[in-house]
Amino acid sequence: MTVETSAARFSGPFRAGDRVQLTGPKGRLNTILLEPGKVFHTHRGMLDHDALIGLPDGSVVTNSAGVECLALRPLLSDVVMSMPRGAAIIYPKDAAQILGLADVFPGATVVEAGVGSGALSMWLLRALGPTGTLLSFERREEFADVARGNVSSYFGHSPENWSITLGDLAEALPTVTEPHSVDRVVLDMLAPWECVDAVAEALTPGGVLLCYVATVTQLSRVAEALRDTGLFTNPDASETMIRGWHVEGLAVRPEHRMIGHTGFLITARRLAPGSVLPQLKRRASKSDFSDEDMEAWTPGSLGERRVSDKVLRKRVRVAERGAELAGARDTAEAADPMPDDAAGAPEPGGPPPRMTGPITRVRGGRPHHRKRSHVRRSAALTVCAGLVLSLAACSPSGSGSGQAADCTPLASSGTSSSTVSASGDVGSAPASVAFPTPLKPSDVEVSTVVEGDGPRVQPNQGITAAASIVDGTTGETLAEYARIAPNARTTGSPLFTPASLHESLPYLEDAMTCMPVGSRLAVAVPVSTVFPGQDLSAQGLAASDGLVLIVDITSSYPERATGDPQPAQAGFPSVVTTDDGVPGITIPPSTPPTEYRDALLRAGDGDEVGDGDTVTLQYTGVVWGTSTSAERQAVFGSSWTGGGPLQVPATATTSAPATGAASALVVTPGLARALVGKHVGDQVIAVVPPGDGFADQATAQVPAGSTLVYVVDILGTSTTP
Repeated sequence: MTVETSAARFSGPFRAGDRVQLTGPKGRLNTILLEPGKVFHTHRGMLDHDALIGLPDGSVVTNSAGVECLALRPLLSDVVMSMPRGAAIIYPKDAAQILGLADVFPGATVVEAGVGSGALSMWLLRALGPTGTLLSFERREEFADVARGNVSSYFGHSPENWSITLGDLAEALPTVTEPHSVDRVVLDMLAPWECVDAVAEALTPGGVLLCYVATVTQLSRVAEALRDTGLFTNPDASETMIRGWHVEGLAVRPEHRMIGHTGFLITARRLAPGSVLPQLKRRASKSDFSDEDMEAWTPGSLGERRVSDKVLRKRVRVAERGAELAGARDTAEAADPMPDDAAGAPEPGGPPPRMTGPITRVRGGRPHHRKRSHVRRSAALTVCAGLVLSLAACSPSGSGSGQAADCTPLASSGTSSSTVSASGDVGSAPASVAFPTPLKPSDVEVSTVVEGDGPRVQPNQGITAAASIVDGTTGETLAEYARIAPNARTTGSPLFTPASLHESLPYLEDAMTCMPVGSRLAVAVPVSTVFPGQDLSAQGLAASDGLVLIVDITSSYPERATGDPQPAQAGFPSVVTTDDGVPGITIPPSTPPTEYRDALLRAGDGDEVGDGDTVTLQYTGVVWGTSTSAERQAVFGSSWTGGGPLQVPATATTSAPATGAASALVVTPGLARALVGKHVGDQVIAVVPPGDGFADQATAQVPAGSTLVYVVDILGTSTTP
């Protein structure tokens, strides 16, 4: 059905053609375009568009599964963050500052250079109103097309007071405007200093020039270019950073993450013709700021106070005296070490005593310096075999604790884990493990032995890891170093998510969440935590005994495709993703296609997928049915709800089950065709007719002769050995 195009309405009851933002119980957002007769489908139920049309903004609606959703018109800040992008957008925090610092007013004439995806154009048009004029300039035609589409989609039409001129601003601006007729100029480009003269000619006296630049070198060069012309006031520069706050009851604290640097804003105003800016007294002279003699830059030229030679000599003497005192202290301690009994009795309020006792060292994964009970070792190994099987074959639950969304570690270091050392390279079996025995932690403790330099692990992120297990009482190796592969139903892949361990191995979820990839961790855990409620006295293990796990986090994959959004292609189902990347697919009420088609929803720049490669991905699969409602777009599989990312072979010759998660995925010829030749970071939508799918074969979720729709996020690829 075709929705009638009309002017955008930003308040009042919902009507056909309006965008509506649906917020579910977990705070996930889905934005839909209302069309009579359509149905919005998720894994948690369906919602008819007709049920929304006519409701007031801010209504709460219930879908077919009884799940309540809040329905609101998306704000402009929501729209620009989720719209298709041809180039990077100006974020709402910067757009708001631009409108304020440039003092954009209704009825003004504004020049904008560097349209990008049209985000700033929307903000400017809203501020200018119908009586203002926005003249946009863009060098790249494809960016201009994306901007036209986004602006027209938001306003319901292309505003009559807006135009886009293709070409270089310095050359095209004099042909479009009269001298001194422009009120405001906003430049979002790589080299705005090249256009300063043209802008000065176009701006009215008192008009504002605002430049948005990304780096400090651009900022410095723009400032010098403005000063050199003598036609502008002294420039002012700033950047905006936003830190949210968690406000709930008495738990009022700043969020751990913030929106940091995106760009610098630099503003200056046009002087009247013939006016000369008065000289202002300042610490460094104008010549000191010039970049013509880069090698002669001094602290003074950067506006810093000069430190005299006398002051420097005094500071050197103070530093040397501190070094001498520290050396004398170390020499005295080496000659007269503190007695053991004194070391074990800390002062009141002081740090806890260091653990003492025999140090057990394990080389090559085995103890070497004392005999141990073979009865205890045999029994302990029998018990620990069950632990190893749980590491390699537990069923992922798919539900996480949710505590690591802000990257807060779920476990902390303690007096037990902090005493553990392990030598050797991360990713290989430890050459030796050492700690005081007996080691009996009262709770899960995690200390970093080697800190990796990779990204911090998120709860729903696919990772690989390996571990070895040591008896905390005897120091015996109970389980040799091996991969952690919590996937009994689909063997062959080490991929899993920390959140999938929440029910079965929560101490490992706590240990790995928010730790950097490439880290080696020492995990000290009570036997009672690993085997809750079990009496293991016959096997020589007490509930109060401890186990030590040496855990290596070896690799990770993104949770979602990270490529640049692409314009929607005609003839495909519509796809809207939540903030977490989960796609929602809406099948049009038309006959399923009979030919294979695919298109990019996001374009990445990672490695290319080759035929037969092992591909790490997230996917959702929907049947393109011929009936109405749920049967027309039934979900037949999704990694987003089945345990996390999968690893599948990209081959068009055979069908194979996925490995790496609890949900199975059969690689149909059409799916393999959608993968081969694409790149890491791509999000692909593929329409697969029966001949490239399951043909006349029916499965539990797919009727025979069905056309399939896949939305796939490609997270990684590797050549299968």
